[in-house]
Amino acid sequence: MLLSTRILPELVRIPMQSLHVNGYDMAYLEVGRGPPLLCVHGSLCDFRIWSAVLGPLTRRHRVIAVSLRHFFPDHWDGAGDSYSIAQHVDDVIAFIERLDAQPVDLMGHSRGGHISFRVAQRRPDLLRKLILAEPGGELDATLDPDFKPGPSPSRPGSLRQRRLSPRAISTGARDLHGCPGRRRRLEAAAGDLGAIAA
Repeated sequence: MLLSTRILPELVRIPMQSLHVNGYDMAYLEVGRGPPLLCVHGSLCDFRIWSAVLGPLTRRHRVIAVSLRHFFPDHWDGAGDSYSIAQHVDDVIAFIERLDAQPVDLMGHSRGGHISFRVAQRRPDLLRKLILAEPGGELDATLDPDFKPGPSPSRPGSLRQRRLSPRAISTGARDLHGCPGRRRRLEAAAGDLGAIAA
């Protein structure tokens, strides 16, 4: 499979590769020379999201853009329990170890930012730099063990009073590209939102 882009003619054809990690073939694109920069995408996209910035980033880096487990080119049916932050963190760590190019600069966007943060927490020895762009994901006490929560908002319409159900969010995504895997990912994200709002 080749990635084509209209934005950067010099990157018209980049061959997709894969690396077997944790029993899964993790797809990725690699282009450029220099220190390795591993790019991790967010929840509703895949390695293709980085195509618009590959040209500028490759001027100084060997850019490696991964697709996380159950994202394109995978056609996930939504079955199983391997769609989680923990699994994605394990996969990214194993991917970096298999690259044999550490330390890497690790850049994550959205869910990928949270995954990258967790990789840095667990294995700082694998990283040279950490770049987080609008990190999202599961919030829990390990982010700041000394945090003491304040009073809950009690005004009408507050997030605590407006619980979002996975069904409410997934209803709008029923036909999201006709892909049940995307719907399952959205439902999983909605479950995370419900837990955060509780």
